[in-house]
Amino acid sequence: MIVEVDSGVFAEHANAADVIRLFDLFIREVHAWAPDISQIEDVDSFFGTHVPMMRQTYRSLAEKTVSASPWQPVNTAPTVQVTVESLTDHVHDLSVPAVLLVENNASDKSFLRAVAMVLDGDDVLTAIRERTLDIRHGGGKHDAGRQAREAVDDFRRLPRVALLLDSDRMRPGEATKCHQIAERAREQGVAVHVLEFRETENYVPNRVLALDVRRGGATTVSRKLTALKELSPDQRAHFDMKHGFRAQRGAPVVPHRAHGGLYDGVPAKTLVKLSEGFGSDLTERMETAAAQGHVRRSDLSSLGEGVVEELRGVLHMLRTIV
Repeated sequence: MIVEVDSGVFAEHANAADVIRLFDLFIREVHAWAPDISQIEDVDSFFGTHVPMMRQTYRSLAEKTVSASPWQPVNTAPTVQVTVESLTDHVHDLSVPAVLLVENNASDKSFLRAVAMVLDGDDVLTAIRERTLDIRHGGGKHDAGRQAREAVDDFRRLPRVALLLDSDRMRPGEATKCHQIAERAREQGVAVHVLEFRETENYVPNRVLALDVRRGGATTVSRKLTALKELSPDQRAHFDMKHGFRAQRGAPVVPHRAHGGLYDGVPAKTLVKLSEGFGSDLTERMETAAAQGHVRRSDLSSLGEGVVEELRGVLHMLRTIV
C-alpha cells in the first residue's frame, strides 16, 4: 500500500518505536512511503535522535523516494494517511499480511497466480510468494464468507481483507447464494469479487486444454475440446468444466433444468462428448501453462467480452489490500 505520513508524526517522540516499525516496512518494501520534499529534514532529525546509526539510511530513503515519485507510473493502490493519532493502529494493521479468503486455497491460488502471470501482476505474485498476502482456505463459500467477516476484526482501522467467490451461476446474470454471501461480507468492510462465470475453471483457456492433446495425443480430450468449441461463450461460461453434464448410465445426456434454455439447440452428440468434463485440476494446469509462457492475454479475451477487464479487476482488488 502507499502510505502518507503526517509531518506531526516526526515531532512526536513518545511513539518513536512505532515510527521505527513503520519505516522498517518501507525499507523492506512491504509498503511504499509517499513523502514530500519538506519531510526530508524531519526524517533526518527524527532518526538522528532515535537511531543515529541508521540516520543516513532513512535520509537516503526519503531522498530517493521523493526524487523517484514524479517518474513512477500512477499507482491505483489506495493511499493510507498516518497521523499521530492513528500511528499505533496503522502500524499494527500494516505489519500483518493482507487476507484473501477463497473457497479452495489450492486451486484458487493456482488460478490467481496464472492470471497474475498473464496480466502483468508481478506485484501480486510477489505478495503471494512473500506471504504479504495470506490466501486462506475457506472450505466452501459459506465458511469462506464467515471467515472473511471474522478476519476484519483482526484489524483496527484498515480492514485489509478480501473475498473471492465462484458465482455458481447456471445461466447468465443469475443471482445465487454466492451473491448473498458477498453482500454480507461487503457490509462488514470486506472487499469482494464474485466471478461472472460459473467457476474459476470456466476461465481456463482452450489453449491449456489443447496442451494435453499435443503432449499425449489423447483422442478423448481432443473430441471433448472440439465439442467445447461448439458452445457459445455464454454456454461455455456456465458449463461444469470439471464434471461435465453428469449423465446417468443408460439415460440420454440432458443439461440440468437450472440451466433453463441455455443449451437448447446444442446437438445431442456434442452433449455426449461433454458429459464427463475435463477434470478437477484445471487451474493447476493453467498455472503450469502460464509459467511456461503458453497462455496469452488473447487466450483470456477469447473466452468472452469483458473477461480480461474482469480479471484485471480481481488483481486490482488484491492491490487495494496488499
